[in-house]
Amino acid sequence: MLYKSLHFKLVLVFVIFIVLVISIIGVVILDRVFQFYTDDFVTTIEEVLDGNMLDELRKNMYGQNFYEGQKEILRDKHGNLGVNAYRNIYILDMTGAYLAGTDEELGGELIRTPNMLEAINNKSTASSQGFNADYMDYAIYLSSSENECVIYIKDTQEQLRRFTWEIFSIIIFALLLGLIVAVGLAFFLAKAITSPIQSITRVASDLAEGDFKKKIKIASRDEIGTLGETFNDMGEKLENTLNEISREREKLEIIFLYLKDGALIFSSGGELILMNPEAGEILKGFGYENSLNDLLEILELEKSRHDGRNANIFRDVSCGERIFDINIGGFKYMDGNRESMGTIVVMQDITQRYSLEKSRREFIANVSHELAHPLTSISGAAQSISERAQMNEDTKARYLSMILSESDRMTRILKDLLVVSRIDNKKMMWQFETADLEYMAKNIYEKMRGEAGKKEQEFILNISGGIPPVSADKGRIEQVLVNIISNAVKYTQSGGVIEFILAPHEIKDVFSGIKFIIKDNGYGIPAEDLPHIFERFYRVDKARSTEAGGTGLGLSIAQEIVLAHEGTIKLDSAVGEGTTVTITLPRGREAAVNG
Repeated sequence: MLYKSLHFKLVLVFVIFIVLVISIIGVVILDRVFQFYTDDFVTTIEEVLDGNMLDELRKNMYGQNFYEGQKEILRDKHGNLGVNAYRNIYILDMTGAYLAGTDEELGGELIRTPNMLEAINNKSTASSQGFNADYMDYAIYLSSSENECVIYIKDTQEQLRRFTWEIFSIIIFALLLGLIVAVGLAFFLAKAITSPIQSITRVASDLAEGDFKKKIKIASRDEIGTLGETFNDMGEKLENTLNEISREREKLEIIFLYLKDGALIFSSGGELILMNPEAGEILKGFGYENSLNDLLEILELEKSRHDGRNANIFRDVSCGERIFDINIGGFKYMDGNRESMGTIVVMQDITQRYSLEKSRREFIANVSHELAHPLTSISGAAQSISERAQMNEDTKARYLSMILSESDRMTRILKDLLVVSRIDNKKMMWQFETADLEYMAKNIYEKMRGEAGKKEQEFILNISGGIPPVSADKGRIEQVLVNIISNAVKYTQSGGVIEFILAPHEIKDVFSGIKFIIKDNGYGIPAEDLPHIFERFYRVDKARSTEAGGTGLGLSIAQEIVLAHEGTIKLDSAVGEGTTVTITLPRGREAAVNG
């Protein structure tokens, strides 16, 4: 980039220098002009209105129109006082009213300034040098036995402003001219400095590419010429150094080969020679003491001996919270003039792959278990129908209904996986309609009563009166309720009680929707698991049989479905006391209209 080049920076420095110098000079000149003009204003008045002049003015302060005599006396001094269109003399009474003066167009109105008021109130002389005002003024109090007045001289500084503007214009012109000269001089100076540097840069690029034959031509004996000579000497020494480094190339190539993983190289005595940053990050906090034995102890591996031909590979080694594949092998390196056999340890981080593989195995096991139950039910019902040819129609219908029900349940399990995918990809299709939740609850009760009966559990349905219709996706809500009731059946011991409640949900005595409550007195959930209970694939295994485990998706999907209905789902549980799940659904727009 141009603005990053040395050439540009040198020109910029010269330009800034000229701007600063001329600006400072301009400020000093303008300040001195202002100071001179204001000092001259006061000095001139004091020289003209000396003691003799003031005594003469006082002698004419008798009579009613005394100020006319004073006016005539002051007229003779107009030239000395510099009276012009911008500087006027006024004779004022002690109220500040205009009596006479050189500004005939004033008409009796004169702005009272601090100096004027000082002369009137304190009966003294007051002057201002006008640094912070648009004017300069001078006020003198005069008195006799008959009359009092104030001689007031005011300068608008217009003449000063015009003069300073002319000076400012000259400064701007000088600044522009100085910039042109500065840019020209800076260009040639920068060229003289940067040309040798560019030559050094080109030779340095050649050296970096391995061409040590290029030399810098020395055109001067100044500091830059000395730099060129030093650079040529450095190139020769660098060539010699690279020849020495080549003997260590094999060791460096091995290190670079494993840079993406944690890599450590040890000497023949087991002392650390090299360690890359990744290995240092892995071993941080383990009290590593820079020896092979310490590393093997941290990794809980048996001490290995290497002859340069064999290598040991250790799979799934834990180091803190991470999992590694450890490769330990021997390699040759030069220790001074002697060839030695060292050890290289490469730590390949497989934590993510290991976790994914573990999750995959658990997921497959969970899904297989979930599918096994409906398949067993379907197989049992089909076998019963097949073996009992004379089965009455009611029994056959019940078995066929069971087959269909379990087939639907198995389909729902498979659909859970699709639901998760659709939720993640924002492709879930909802079918909201006015739902009769009382009918739905009774239907779910009939479906799940059989499962509870198999474990000799008491399954109670409790529906409060006056349940209004609610806008909901009936299939999704049924999926949520069946999943939660199934969990209650699974995780409640034989002889336990499961209660399924449907009731209106009211806030401050105003109906706002409905609530489902599934309550059991089963095993319960430990407190440490409750914050994670709605996480995907999270399973609570404590105090539960191995067969009771699910896919770990049910509650996560249930929460997503309830939230899509703008409802809430809450789970309360304690070990040994059971679990209560409360689901609230708002009335919804469609139900509010139809209800």
